[in-house]
Amino acid sequence: MTESMPTSDDLMLQMSPWDFDQTLNGGWRIYEDSDPLRAAQLIQKYIVQNRERILNPKEGEREIELRVMYFHIGQNLLFAGQEHYLEAIGALKQSFEEGHECWNAYVSATIGFLENDIQRIDGAINTIEQSQEYKEDSRSGNLHIVKNFKKALKSGEYDYKEVYLKKEIKQVGDYVSVNEQGYLVNNLKLESIQEKWKPVVEDVINEFKKHFGDKLIAVYVRGSVAAGRAVDGISDVDDTAIVDLPEDQIDVSWRQDFHKAMKEKYPFVYALEGNVDSFDSIKKSANHGLFLKTQSLRVYGQDLASELPEFELGRNTVAHAFSIKKNIDAAQQFILEQKDNPERIKRRCTVIMKRIVRSGFELVMERSHKYTRDLYLCWQEFSKYYPEKSDIMKKVMELGIYPTSDVSEIQEVLGDLGPWLDEEVKKVFPK
Repeated sequence: MTESMPTSDDLMLQMSPWDFDQTLNGGWRIYEDSDPLRAAQLIQKYIVQNRERILNPKEGEREIELRVMYFHIGQNLLFAGQEHYLEAIGALKQSFEEGHECWNAYVSATIGFLENDIQRIDGAINTIEQSQEYKEDSRSGNLHIVKNFKKALKSGEYDYKEVYLKKEIKQVGDYVSVNEQGYLVNNLKLESIQEKWKPVVEDVINEFKKHFGDKLIAVYVRGSVAAGRAVDGISDVDDTAIVDLPEDQIDVSWRQDFHKAMKEKYPFVYALEGNVDSFDSIKKSANHGLFLKTQSLRVYGQDLASELPEFELGRNTVAHAFSIKKNIDAAQQFILEQKDNPERIKRRCTVIMKRIVRSGFELVMERSHKYTRDLYLCWQEFSKYYPEKSDIMKKVMELGIYPTSDVSEIQEVLGDLGPWLDEEVKKVFPK
């Protein structure tokens, strides 16, 4: 008798515990959107067949704790619908583990939500806020989710999936100063960088020194890190290194490995982005010059920003709007080509959505006599002048901060707002 070929589920049951649980678009996660009940059942089966391997990983295998897998069973059951809540609570109770204070509080709050127990959620909030773990890493305990559970119960919402997926948009940011002559003024200071992020910046500087030596002229950072408002798990490190080399001699092949190593060393950093350019190249690029002059903080080397011209609020400070149609078209094509690569889709989602929000603000910046790149403020100012587009732009902002790999969701948003935005740019900035 010919032995039957293994099914895809059979193959997944042979994966290492870490790969089975943590691989995006692999292991049980291939079912998390389309069939969460099947995902839960697959994890249960994996635990039964591989419990010993989970508890005692093979040499060279990364460890994934059993409590995490039980939580994922419970969460998938919750995503499958309210008829599975009771079974989900049973799985969640198996994910408690001694010595994990914030985690246990988060699990307890989840059960509290399912059992309509606000007092239990309050206890979890207090435990998380008072824990040393939370004070060192504000992502510990998923406090914003726990607080969403409490708000939901108070307002009569009981659908776990809806409440869990609610996005936390922090109302943070600031405007770049504009002087009496209408020029942007850079007020960033080195001491503003948060203590937690200073070693990250130092490592970036040292890496540039390592690769460029005495050809490294200066290093700048911009964005929330430079402003001292970096948020764990959300903020990028946006850097610019200026080197004394011709463009064709600038080697950045090392950056991908460096970024990967930095992500492992500093997991609170969402991503590292940036450029390595000659100063001549920056002077020729309106956008690069704008960012360096008005929104970047020198963290090493010579003060080159002072050699750049002043930037007046107006056409010279438009960084995205003039190319937004081209950017949207390219993003739509990219996500279709990368439909089997969810991480690349999410990264492109982040980029294009942020550009759209900032383009929206560029439509109104002269009217408001303000300048910013902070997303919440961009959306807020845009909404004052285009209230009928406020909701869709808020959705764009959310996707810029919490990206999705759902191609249809991205395409729907781009299709709704893209054509209007292109026409409005032409009206506000006629040639």
